[in-house]
Amino acid sequence: MSNTINSRVSLFNSIHSKFNSAYSVKQILDLIKNEKFKSEIDAIKKETVKPKKDELKKRLPAVTISGLFNESRIKENIKSHSGLIQVDLDNVENIELERNRLINDVYSFAVFESPSGKGLKVLVKIPPDIKTHEIHFLELEKYYLMNYQLVIDKSCKDVSRLMFLCSDKNIFINENSIQYCLNTLEKDEILFASAVQKLSIKNEFKEGKRNDYVFKLACECNRLGLKEGTCEIYCKHYFSQIDFSDFEISNCIKSGYNYKADFSLKSNSEDSGKENQFLLQIRTGRQCLDDAKLKPIPKMLFSEFWHEGEICILFADTNVGKSILAVQIANSISRGEAINYFKLEAKKQLVFYLDFELSDKQFQNRYSLNYENNYFFDDNFKRIDINTKFTDYDDFEIKLFSELEEAIKESNCKILIVDNITFLKTQSTETAKDALPLMRKLIDLKKEYDLSMLILAHTPKRNSSNQITINDLAGSKHLSNFADSVFSIGTSSQDGQKRYLKQVKARATEKLFDSDNIIISKIDKPLNFLEFQFLEYGDEREHLKQITDSDKAALEQKIIDIRTNNPDIPLREIARLTGTNPMRVKRVIEKTL
Repeated sequence: MSNTINSRVSLFNSIHSKFNSAYSVKQILDLIKNEKFKSEIDAIKKETVKPKKDELKKRLPAVTISGLFNESRIKENIKSHSGLIQVDLDNVENIELERNRLINDVYSFAVFESPSGKGLKVLVKIPPDIKTHEIHFLELEKYYLMNYQLVIDKSCKDVSRLMFLCSDKNIFINENSIQYCLNTLEKDEILFASAVQKLSIKNEFKEGKRNDYVFKLACECNRLGLKEGTCEIYCKHYFSQIDFSDFEISNCIKSGYNYKADFSLKSNSEDSGKENQFLLQIRTGRQCLDDAKLKPIPKMLFSEFWHEGEICILFADTNVGKSILAVQIANSISRGEAINYFKLEAKKQLVFYLDFELSDKQFQNRYSLNYENNYFFDDNFKRIDINTKFTDYDDFEIKLFSELEEAIKESNCKILIVDNITFLKTQSTETAKDALPLMRKLIDLKKEYDLSMLILAHTPKRNSSNQITINDLAGSKHLSNFADSVFSIGTSSQDGQKRYLKQVKARATEKLFDSDNIIISKIDKPLNFLEFQFLEYGDEREHLKQITDSDKAALEQKIIDIRTNNPDIPLREIARLTGTNPMRVKRVIEKTL
């Protein structure tokens, strides 16, 4: 028996009761199935006068199906969340048809008739967290609208919402139903459902007003940023009828997207590009929050290191294992299977892995047993490499981004991993001047196609006795200013076979894996897949090289020798050659020469 069905909830004798009793969810469902209150509910169904009908309903026992409360039924007094949320569907035209549809929904924990006999109630599993209760309800609103064209009662977003006990011997119960998680819907579905919800407050799709409804809906979809083609697909799915053709719907949508009203932020007219000429976008704080509500909460792609919608940089020295970990992450997402001891919240999906490092044979060597018994990658894993016959290197960068964008557009791929950043640009990325155009292209791609990017980069030779910092990002520190998250791989001085992962920058979360909580792993190949294997958590300082007096003396002598032989060499170049910092070079030179 599932934990949900044993969760405790509060039962009140009526809505006027100040005291409640603790019941399990199973006991509540048994009361409904055994028709404990059949006579009372039959009387409600027979009553035709609404005020009298409502008064009879108020005498029914009622339950807070989302949780157990102390004496008073207010949000602050909840003791525990049951892991269930109530969905009310009122005035359903065809009860049996909708019941059968909802029974087959993977999220339906229970489906039963409401006391009035004219509606349905659905119980859905959600995470038992009061903080996310309302957010789950708001997305479920859109879920039922998009999948069943059903509008649910908004009152159920309140965690303390009472549910009158019903009588339904045919109640459907599925203890193995799937828990509804946030971001089940795609971004486009959320935008379209939001437009329908807003429009339906004052408008109705009915004969005589169908053209006007679809026109206004197109205007609102345009305002929210939904692409015209996507809007057209959804509208034809929802509103196409024998006497309201696809051709008519298309014309309404085209008019809506061309309409230049004050509330439309975009237009397909000749002036459509003017909005893009402005650098600054000025909105109120409330508008920012309203716009944010339409966007899904970013899910983890690789624990707290990388989230959906982020440009993430992974950097490390050569031959430390960047590509090994990157392929492992890509494989995880493409299969929808988390790497052991790491989190994956996103669904199984297509991944583009741009491999500019390994040849096909080198790739096979890593993911086979002696070039036989190849690892079976999921078809969602797409490896992209450079065509060696391409010779127009003057046009390389333009061609690269152009073909990449076309591939993303055609496949609707949302995950892009680049190994490594050097191949994205023919020029250096050491200065902000050079880095800015590259990051602008990446950010434009990210925004246009809602991408999540993992970009691999190198570190120069570094002093292994120092902790890894953002300054170690290979002459591309400026790139980190435009990245959402950055993490690195270090080699342990205790054991050359051990690697550690460290967060260097994070925006979506706090830095959980900083110097005092690094993740220590080893690289192994148990079968035909080269991978990082989790060992333990640790402190970075324990894995750094310990500097002895002889090491210091050798370093200082090397600095002096380089400067003596090359008097004009910059301090920064000496620091790079010796694996230290310019300030130390300066001190040694001033002290000795």
